[in-house]
Amino acid sequence: MGAVTLSRFWVATIVAATFSIICFLVYFVAKKSLWEFLDLLIVPMALAIIGFGFTAQQQARQTQIEKQRDERAQAVEEQRAQNAALQAYLDQMNHLMLEKTYSSPKKATPSSRWRRRELQRGLRSSMGSITRL
Repeated sequence: MGAVTLSRFWVATIVAATFSIICFLVYFVAKKSLWEFLDLLIVPMALAIIGFGFTAQQQARQTQIEKQRDERAQAVEEQRAQNAALQAYLDQMNHLMLEKTYSSPKKATPSSRWRRRELQRGLRSSMGSITRL
């Protein structure tokens, strides 16, 4: 069901009209004075005000919780996107390094083999840290 939202003006108008009708009925039908009527209304009015205040506080808190949840979800999604971009970059660099090293095996020096092994170790360790996220 759709919730009906009224502006504060209309809520105040409805409450004032209801209060006026009740006052009229109490004064003319029940033959009670206005002070006697107000004595009867003090407790219910206080309860209504407390109830409205509590509801407003709960709605504000719920809105804040939803906003925090959305921010956390957005941060997680950004982290996933960064991880995916990093993984694509690492895959491409690995491919390029291996292609360059294997395309000219005669020119491979001990230092280039060492760099290739270090690159592969680095990729394995970074893959482990990415999968743990």
